[in-house]
Amino acid sequence: MRTSTMWWIPGAALLFFGFMIAVFPQLLALMVASAFMFIGGAYLLTGWTVQRSRDNTPVRIYVDRNWPW
Repeated sequence: MRTSTMWWIPGAALLFFGFMIAVFPQLLALMVASAFMFIGGAYLLTGWTVQRSRDNTPVRIYVDRNWPW
């Protein structure tokens, strides 16, 4: 029975990246740096989006005019 799934791609990709890092060690530094930059950018973008949504939300203050009872 023949399957059409490409189950070997993740393993081949890991072997390829491992070989490339062994040959060019600078790639590991570039990969780690790019991961840090991606994660940092995601945090900044998420925080900026949350801050903008808070600024656009109207503030409602409820006053109980019957106080003190």
